[in-house]
Amino acid sequence: MPRTMLVQRQLDELVPPMVAQNFANAINAVVPGRAVVVIAAWKEHTELTRLFLDRDPMLSARVIDWLRILGAAG
Repeated sequence: MPRTMLVQRQLDELVPPMVAQNFANAINAVVPGRAVVVIAAWKEHTELTRLFLDRDPMLSARVIDWLRILGAAG
């Protein structure tokens, strides 16, 4: 099971954040610690690449930390 980061929009009209959390919980029930959920605070739809354009420095930092964890796990 690969490590998984779910980036969810806080006020998503199509998929509530709880759906992402439930998915992460299901993954973690099989392999503990494999999935995390990060909530994006802004309201409009976004692309993952925009996280790295200082749109949300805190969220960008979470994604960068996650990538470091993946690199360390090799």
